[in-house]
Amino acid sequence: MYKSLCLAVLLVGMFALADHNSAAAPATSYTSPQIVARGKLLNLTASIPTTTLFTPRSTGLYRLSVYTTLATSDTSSGQYWSYVLGWTDDGGVETANQTLFLNTNQVPPYAWGSPGSTGLAPGSVSTFEAVAGSPVTYSFIFSGPDNSVTSLYWVLERLE
Repeated sequence: MYKSLCLAVLLVGMFALADHNSAAAPATSYTSPQIVARGKLLNLTASIPTTTLFTPRSTGLYRLSVYTTLATSDTSSGQYWSYVLGWTDDGGVETANQTLFLNTNQVPPYAWGSPGSTGLAPGSVSTFEAVAGSPVTYSFIFSGPDNSVTSLYWVLERLE
């Protein structure tokens, strides 16, 4: 009889706990962004023509993170590097010129602006909708020639 009573108390306690948890708000399903493309181009001295970065299989929201670093500056130059992003959304073909802009005559520690100025960031993040079957493209335009050398890094993520 004592064992039956203990078992009953234990079962009632477990059911009470289970009922308490089921009254809680349902857990939200969280998924991390999926990386769909990444890459790097090192020691660039010439432009990269329009190139397909990724062609989505389904329409969705994407985020592109781009970073460039000036490996060798040319202080006597007035040239620049400019990153251009292209994609197709519900409105049609889109282009973002100078998503990233880098003067080749800058030297650290002020490679992204001069003291007291707001400067330019060495990286850029762009969020956009891309339509299935239409390529996401980029070009990295160099106005050169000069003696500068740069490297380019990117990661493209699908957000939804």
